[in-house]
Amino acid sequence: MFPTWIFILLFNITTLISTGDLDVTIITAQIAPHEHSVISFSPDGRYIARYPSGAIMEEINSLEIWDSSTGEKVYQAGRIQNFHWIDHPDEFFVAFYDDPEGIIYNLEQNAVTIVITGMFSEWNVSPSWIITYEDGATWIRHTERLTDPLIFTNTFNRLVFSSTGAYLAMLDHNQISIYTTDTGELVNQISGEYQNIVFNPDDTAFLAQARQSYHLYTMSFTSDLQLETEFQGCGIPAIPEWFIENPYILLGGILWDYNTNTQIRLGSKADLSPDQQWIAALDTGNLYLYDTNTLEVIYVFENADTHISWSPNSRWLITYGYAGYAHLYDIQTGSFISELPHYHDFGACGIHLFPPQWNFDGSQLATYIFSTVRQWRERDRGMIHLPPQMDGLPFYTQPHASDPSGYLEEGTPFTIGRIDPTGWYAFETADGQTGWFNGTDGLIPIPSSPGNTIWLWALPN
Repeated sequence: MFPTWIFILLFNITTLISTGDLDVTIITAQIAPHEHSVISFSPDGRYIARYPSGAIMEEINSLEIWDSSTGEKVYQAGRIQNFHWIDHPDEFFVAFYDDPEGIIYNLEQNAVTIVITGMFSEWNVSPSWIITYEDGATWIRHTERLTDPLIFTNTFNRLVFSSTGAYLAMLDHNQISIYTTDTGELVNQISGEYQNIVFNPDDTAFLAQARQSYHLYTMSFTSDLQLETEFQGCGIPAIPEWFIENPYILLGGILWDYNTNTQIRLGSKADLSPDQQWIAALDTGNLYLYDTNTLEVIYVFENADTHISWSPNSRWLITYGYAGYAHLYDIQTGSFISELPHYHDFGACGIHLFPPQWNFDGSQLATYIFSTVRQWRERDRGMIHLPPQMDGLPFYTQPHASDPSGYLEEGTPFTIGRIDPTGWYAFETADGQTGWFNGTDGLIPIPSSPGNTIWLWALPN
C-alpha cells in the first residue's frame, strides 16, 4: 500500500498530513469553551465516546458517541454528570444534572433499557459496576445483578476493585477495608495512611501505596494481613505492574524482585506489555525495549517522547508527550511506523496529559487534538507584554490581516491560552477581541484554531 496523504480543512486551515501506510477516519468533536474532555472505546470497540472529565462546569458537560468504523455520530447529550461504558454490548451508563435518575442506554436499540435512582459517584470507572449514593449509604451494583446491590454505610476516600473482581477495597485516611463483592462481607482491615492499592493478577497479594513507600501484603483471610517488605520510592506515585510468572513488580522505572528485595533501574519511566514479554523504558531521551525473560535490551529508538502506551495485543507501542504528536512503533518488526497528531493540554498548569486510546484488540488507535480557541488557563490572565523577540511586532486580532487597525497596544488586558501543538497561543481581550501569536519566532500568521478532532487509525494485522 502506498503512503497516504490527507488534506484536512478545519476552520479555514488546510493541513497536509502524511499517515504512512495507515488508514484514518477523522471526526470533528463539538466541544464547548472551557470543556475538558477524554475519549474511550466501548468494550467491544464498536463505538468511541468523548465525555467530560476533571474540573468541569455542569452547564456545558457534553457527551458524543460515534461508530468507530464509519465515524458516524450515533448519540449526543448535554449537561451530563457521569458516563461510563458497561459490559453489556452496545450499552453505556449516563446520568444528567437535571434528572435524579441515571439510565443504561442501548445504542443498537436506540432506547433506554434500565433506569437507576440515586446520586451518582465519581467512582463509576469499571464497566462491571455502577455506584450511587442513596439515603446516606453507598450502593454498589454489578451490571449482571442490578436489583441486588451491595450497601455500605461507611465513608471512604478511594474505591478499588481487585484484579479478578472478587474483592473491593475501600480506603479512608486511616485504614484499608477489604470486602468480597459477592456478599459484601468484610474479610480484613489494615491500618495506615495509604493513598492507593493495586492487587496482583490472581488477588493473592497487593501493594499499598503510602506517601514515600509501597508496602507488599499477602492476602490471608484466616489471619491478619502480613507486611512482607517495603519498597522505598521517591514520593512520585506510580501504578505497580505485577508479573504473573516471575516475582517482579515494575514500579515507575524500577524493576523490583520482591523475593530477594533487589531493584534494577531500567529508566525514568517504564511500562510492561500486556503479554508480559516486553518492558518499554524511557531514559535520557531514548526508548528501550527489554526482553522480560533475559532483561536484555533488544531495540533502542532515539528522540522518544515522555509517556508510553501499549496496545492490548502487545504488537504496537505509542510514545506521546506535549510536543503535539505521538509516535507509533511496530514491536513485531522493531520498526518506527509513523508520527501521528496528538495533543491535549488539560488543567490549569497543563500537567495532565491524556494518552491515545486503543480498542480492545489493538486493531484501532485513537489520537486526538482537543483544544478550543476560548479554552483559557486562568493563571495566564494579565496584561499583554511582548516577548523580547517580538518587540515591535503587532498582535493581530481576528480576522488576521495586514491591516494596522487589527493591532493591539502593549498593556491591553488579555486572557491567553495554548491552542495548538506547534507553539501558537490565542488571546482574548476584555472587549472580546481574539487573535494569535507565536512566542518563539514572533510570527502571527494563523487566523484560526486547528479545532477538536479525533483521529481513528486502522492498524494492519
